[in-house]
Amino acid sequence: MSLFRALLNEKDKIEVRINKELYDGKSTNFYIRNSKDEINELSLINKKETEKELIYFFKINNINFKEEYTIFDNLNRDAILEYALIVKTKDFDDMFYYEKDDLGPSYFKEYTIFKVWAPTAFKVFVQLHFNDEIKTFEMIRQDKGVFEVRVDGDLDGIYYQYLVRVNGKYQNTIDPYAYSSSPNHELSCVIDLNKTNIELNKDKLDPFKNYVDAIIYELSIRDFSFDEYGNIKNRCKFLAFEEENTKTNKGYPTGISYLKELGITHLQLLPFYDFGSVDETNQFLKYNWGYDPVQYNVPEGSYSSDVYNPYSRVIECKKMISSLHQFNIRVIMDVVYNHVYDRNTSPFEKIVPYYYFKYFKDGTESNGSFCGNDFDSLMKMGSKFIVDSAKRWVKFYGVDGFRFDLMGIIDIETMNKVYQECKKIDPNIMIYGEGWDMPSAIEDKLKAAMKNEAKLEHIGFFNDRFREVVKGSTWHDELFKKGFASGDNSIVNSFINVMLGSCTKIGDTKLFSNPNKSINYVECHDNNTLWDKLSVSNKDESLEIRKKRQRLMLSIVLLSQGVPFIHAGQEFYRTKHGEHNSYKSSDEINKVDWNLMEDNYDSVLFFKDLINFRKNHPIFRLTNEKEIINRIKHELINDLVILTYNCEGIEENSRNIKVIINNSTSVKQLELDDTYTLIFNECGEIKTNIEIKNIYINPVSLIVLKK
Repeated sequence: MSLFRALLNEKDKIEVRINKELYDGKSTNFYIRNSKDEINELSLINKKETEKELIYFFKINNINFKEEYTIFDNLNRDAILEYALIVKTKDFDDMFYYEKDDLGPSYFKEYTIFKVWAPTAFKVFVQLHFNDEIKTFEMIRQDKGVFEVRVDGDLDGIYYQYLVRVNGKYQNTIDPYAYSSSPNHELSCVIDLNKTNIELNKDKLDPFKNYVDAIIYELSIRDFSFDEYGNIKNRCKFLAFEEENTKTNKGYPTGISYLKELGITHLQLLPFYDFGSVDETNQFLKYNWGYDPVQYNVPEGSYSSDVYNPYSRVIECKKMISSLHQFNIRVIMDVVYNHVYDRNTSPFEKIVPYYYFKYFKDGTESNGSFCGNDFDSLMKMGSKFIVDSAKRWVKFYGVDGFRFDLMGIIDIETMNKVYQECKKIDPNIMIYGEGWDMPSAIEDKLKAAMKNEAKLEHIGFFNDRFREVVKGSTWHDELFKKGFASGDNSIVNSFINVMLGSCTKIGDTKLFSNPNKSINYVECHDNNTLWDKLSVSNKDESLEIRKKRQRLMLSIVLLSQGVPFIHAGQEFYRTKHGEHNSYKSSDEINKVDWNLMEDNYDSVLFFKDLINFRKNHPIFRLTNEKEIINRIKHELINDLVILTYNCEGIEENSRNIKVIINNSTSVKQLELDDTYTLIFNECGEIKTNIEIKNIYINPVSLIVLKK
């Protein structure tokens, strides 16, 4: 930390901080000098003392942000005036908001235009890296703090970076609006977007009207194809999703063929923008999920076949999405706009210091993400960046939706704008996220958190009540705690509430205004897998019973009102061998184990039946609270949960459907109020038409009847 600092935190006040190591921090006269060597004496308005510093406050008028000022005193101690927390003020934000969508490089064969938003920079250059030399071009400051330069010549494939002088320092940085880069985000790259054109196969997708029609399956690109037993050639690459008809040695489907056969509608992929923790030139040196973004607008290079070719990551990412569309699977991109990998090395901080990150009122940095920084979507250009980035992924790459990591750190207005702008491009867009109430520097009423769901009409939320009630505690030190489906009958009322979409007051408080907002899950990439959880909470039960419990929970997820969400491998008892936070564990811990799939293929077939069953029965996909209340009745008989659905006007061949759940390890008998036909049980969908009036419900199972 400098012993003599000058800061502009307010538009009309300069703050000079002098460490007491320098003449006890004392000084009598202070001056300001601009870049033309014009000097004016500053007028002291206040002074205060801390344990280590004397702090002087001076009145200042008509600061010109195009200028670089030096503050010095009568002892010739000096410092460049830093444009510090002034950039967080409304006046600054309004003055420099740039609404156009042309930041970054705009390539033409004859020339390229570079634009970067840097309102507090004194000078900005673009440095072009040719084979044997670096050519530097000064950029010209335009309106709203945008620097621009046109460089003649064909720059296709040329790497570049910006050299920014701001707050008295020169720093090199990549371009936050670039489309591609060199390995490990060292340099940005100019590419010809016309060379990346491929058919994205959007026309191959079925119509998608309501979120409740989605069946989401979560997967990591790396985990999906690491296991050699899957016989996928492009292991851990985007191109793995282009390989059709891959199989295990025994002939069971793997890869995209496996996904196609499941019948899922949406594939949520863990981060595949450029992240910081994996060496792109040596992919298998370290493992990481990728929740440490560096370049939000550039695909991750380690997933490309040739990281040294700037086109590879872009084209292959598009090919992956196109291939999934070919098989009628939409792509949900997991995005982490709440924090960056390293604030100090990020282009945001290098180009406009202080602006893009949150601070509390006392000037301390916000860290609600617990990752060292919180991105500030409340700033107009911060919000614009998130919206611009999402629009690019939808329009250019064909992404069909987003899962927002720690969405509660982002503000409501930004999230709503993301939805509105993306829906203009793709009317079928789907957006949901983690609505946890994080301790970030943002007013509670502005957070895109679950408690503010009424202000987020088209945004879904991961339903942690559903998770905890159905399976029991997720937390590693509370794995012994059971949920309803693992044997705890004391929470049966809350269980009914979540089965009804958590959007009524039946059984518990109302979480959501409608079931489209409830992302129902019991397992995701975070925390223990369900199998590992049950190995603790139900350790005294047999292997067979624990498998039945996992099947029961799978059934509950698929047959509850709301949006079903499944973690890859959950359908065949995926284990991470007790590792509860595997974000940087080995590939062996994280991989999708195709041997395990093969060994439990009967459970895979059960999952396929469940998916097909949900798709064929719209009564499990009601879209509003009123319908749920009017059509679904619940009762408890002999410790059985019984839900009766009025299907008139919805189901073609059913007047009523009953779902009966037995979470105990005993057989239960039930005398029905009428004659019904069994259509689903723990073995899957039942095709025979056997009429039943008196029924026995097997231990730890769910059955569905119709009449």
